[in-house]
Amino acid sequence: MKTPSFLILSTMVLAAPTASASIVLYSSSFGGSSGTNLNGTALTTSGATGAQHALYGTSASATWSAATAFKADGSFADGGTDTTSRSSATIAFTPQNGYVYQMQMTTNLADNLTSDPFHLVGFFMASGYTGNPNAAGGATVWALTRPGTPTIADQVAHFALAGGAGNVGQLAEDSTAPSTLRITLDTTGGTGNWSATYHVGNGSGGFNLLGSVADLGAVDIESVGIGVYNRDFAHNFQSFELSVIPEPSTAILGGLGFVVLLRRRR
Repeated sequence: MKTPSFLILSTMVLAAPTASASIVLYSSSFGGSSGTNLNGTALTTSGATGAQHALYGTSASATWSAATAFKADGSFADGGTDTTSRSSATIAFTPQNGYVYQMQMTTNLADNLTSDPFHLVGFFMASGYTGNPNAAGGATVWALTRPGTPTIADQVAHFALAGGAGNVGQLAEDSTAPSTLRITLDTTGGTGNWSATYHVGNGSGGFNLLGSVADLGAVDIESVGIGVYNRDFAHNFQSFELSVIPEPSTAILGGLGFVVLLRRRR
């Protein structure tokens, strides 16, 4: 006896991998000029429609809000002292429940022994934030890289504001530039139950686990972006990307709906 085609299709849907393809929401390869400020520069948002931006908490017309030290080619103008060099560049972003977001940044920061500069990528508490990334309104779920300092870890994962109070992992993994940091924000647990996982490039094209937080609590996120803490001597950010992986069940339900429709037509 022949197996009905709708049963074959339903089996295929249920057996299919649950992971959905990621959608790029924001991306920047910093292809502008060193003479142009990053502030107000538009992002590349390949792969996302206007409706998807609204669904996932981003904007199709988003531009960078950046301190004047950040340039459109990804370079950073040294402020002269550690204090004056502390600043950020962010894009509006309000995470929505039910998704897995992934943010990644690559920088060619090369450390020095006269200061403790680091580049960071993270989720920020204030919208349009351009100030010190480690101050009120600054980064709350973030990771830093400072390759080359002999006495401290090259990369650190944070969950909290203000210095080392929220360290969740440290790893002297990639001591050369460029360095790549990746943060996965999982909101499928619902409000008050978000989680974060941090990875760092291993220098060979892969990633190693840097740290994780199983419960972020009532974390406040209104933007996403990059930051500089202390003098960085004009090294460049090379790329930035924020993407989303839709909730796996969405794809399954969509497939089952197609099967039901096909059966009715029979």
